[in-house]
Amino acid sequence: MKPFDVYKELENIEAKELKLRENRNSNNISGYDDIYNFYKSEFFNAVDKFTLPGTNTTCCNDLYDFLLGGVDGLIYNFKDIEKLSKSLEPFHASDGFLLTGLYISALVNSVARSGQKLELDFSNLNCKSFVEYMVFLGYGLDRNIEMTINGYIGGWVGDHMKNGSIIVRGNVTGNCVGYEMQGGSIELFGNSGEHLGCKMNGGRIILHQSNYHLSNEKQKGEIYLNDERIFSK
Repeated sequence: MKPFDVYKELENIEAKELKLRENRNSNNISGYDDIYNFYKSEFFNAVDKFTLPGTNTTCCNDLYDFLLGGVDGLIYNFKDIEKLSKSLEPFHASDGFLLTGLYISALVNSVARSGQKLELDFSNLNCKSFVEYMVFLGYGLDRNIEMTINGYIGGWVGDHMKNGSIIVRGNVTGNCVGYEMQGGSIELFGNSGEHLGCKMNGGRIILHQSNYHLSNEKQKGEIYLNDERIFSK
């Protein structure tokens, strides 16, 4: 291939990548079927793949990275993610369902643009025990978006988040909200679980119920009960 042809080929590749980025998260394009089918066909196999044999221990960072790479070529928008959040009832009793929060986080982080708003609705999930509620929602959030969560969810909300805001209008049934968060804010209108702010290194958590349990491993950041600051460092 001649140098000029190589240059033109690189131009074509860059143009295609630019078009893909422009299309992703366009409100005019629906990718719900793609992200639903990926979840149904790939997610649970991935959970098995990254779970240590003979244990219930999953390598969550590796699973998240795999999911992030898996959705990278899909074209979808926030409306598709919102629709997916209302379509999970058939899966809630499946092994590994609780890690669905990592999949939703990967979907969000892959297409999020600063200033966007996302509303997730899990109020129709008929979970029989707290261990069925999904964990890790808002994992690694690094864009300045507003994510509202309706319904009961598990712990580790906003784990490793760096930016944006997460608003939970329901109870947290697990623990370690804001684990190792570095920035952004989490606002909780229901129960907040135990070990709140464990290893947090920045950001802000706002509580609206007084039955909270702060972690002894907080490092930096701020925690409020309504307007009263109860931790700052």
